[in-house]
Amino acid sequence: MLESFDFIANFKFISILVTLLIFFVGLPLLVSRLRVTTLKHQVLSLDFYMKLKTLIEDDFEKNYSTILVALYGYTKCELNQYEILWFIRTPGAFKLLRQYTSCRKYLMVCEKSKVIKLKATYQKKKPRLVERLKYFGLYLLFSLLALIVSISSLYFYSTLIVPFLFFALVIAVFFLVTAFYCLNKSTKVDSAEKLVKVTLPDRVSII
Repeated sequence: MLESFDFIANFKFISILVTLLIFFVGLPLLVSRLRVTTLKHQVLSLDFYMKLKTLIEDDFEKNYSTILVALYGYTKCELNQYEILWFIRTPGAFKLLRQYTSCRKYLMVCEKSKVIKLKATYQKKKPRLVERLKYFGLYLLFSLLALIVSISSLYFYSTLIVPFLFFALVIAVFFLVTAFYCLNKSTKVDSAEKLVKVTLPDRVSII
């Protein structure tokens, strides 16, 4: 029995060491990878914009389905026809496309000017505050659940067998990921407010 406990303790200790080693070795590689990916993304964005503009200028109606598929792959959001034309033909607007689609729930393109504005539902401060509090409350809830599961796992560390300990850690990670997802969602209102303040250069007519 004692040998079994020693084996479990040693296995857990080795697992922690391996995890820390992977983290410290992998972190510099991850940072380097992110820098390369950012540079590639800038080049690909320009190439994507040029191809998209060509499709629109050739025959927008005929190429509409292709444009939708291409844009969905780029933004994970389905835009209407006017939005597509606005972002492609308005100087400086394309660089805001991903930001716009990430918080499109709160935004709309103003057809009479070169601005992005808040939807009527969110033009007052109260609805925006409610959105922030809703997602921030969920963030606190899931963070608390992750903390409870983690502390419980550490408290019963010596009595839990490896599969149950692993399962508890997976649950804790799930709660933590969900918490940060909700935290990210709570910042979308702020992103929308910042985006409506962006001033674009004079645009050409899209009609």
